[in-house]
Amino acid sequence: LPLGTKIILADGREFVYAKNSTVALAAGLLVACITTAYHEDTVTVAHPVGTKVVTVTASVTANELEDGYLIVTEGAGTGEIYQIKSNTVTVSGLTYVTLYDPIKTLWAIATTDVDLYPNPYNGCIVNPTDAQQKPLGVPLFPITASYYFWLQTRGFASLILTMGTGGAELDEKVITASTGTAGEGSIDDSPDTAVSNLLKGHVVGYLIQEADIADSVASLVDLRCS
Repeated sequence: LPLGTKIILADGREFVYAKNSTVALAAGLLVACITTAYHEDTVTVAHPVGTKVVTVTASVTANELEDGYLIVTEGAGTGEIYQIKSNTVTVSGLTYVTLYDPIKTLWAIATTDVDLYPNPYNGCIVNPTDAQQKPLGVPLFPITASYYFWLQTRGFASLILTMGTGGAELDEKVITASTGTAGEGSIDDSPDTAVSNLLKGHVVGYLIQEADIADSVASLVDLRCS
């Protein structure tokens, strides 16, 4: 299956096919994926409309970009996005990128630049404490290093939370990504208003049933990572 393939179960839970990084993942913790994007890669030859194999400058390994994305950032076609089927290893500074769909606009060698993005679900890690990345979801079970798995992105889920002791009931049900403990969700100790709570980080869901509110423990949540 291509990474990023989504399934929806009868109870409304959503899962995405993902691949773990080289470090094992624990159940019930938010995960993100921090990949290396390749910016301002130049097109080395003109490409007519209908081309599916494009030549760009980028230092990549074979199929590093599989099921990722190519975005035209400068020149004709700026703003267009294409999904990548495969890519060759870099030789003499060049790589050949095969797209699933042919390009829709003529690429001119003098003006066209592209950005290359690996698939966002390739190389999952525990969500860092800086919480700058939008979390992708939560594993249901421990995941072995470099292992393919189904990542839950939406619906009823178990999530380990850092929960405060104060706050109005409405506010404490909004869950953001923790900036104190990697991978955990967070419910503010004393949120002022629902609006202020929403501004404190990536919203990843809503509390359905809390466990021990004073501890970092798993609770039933309505996950909203997709």
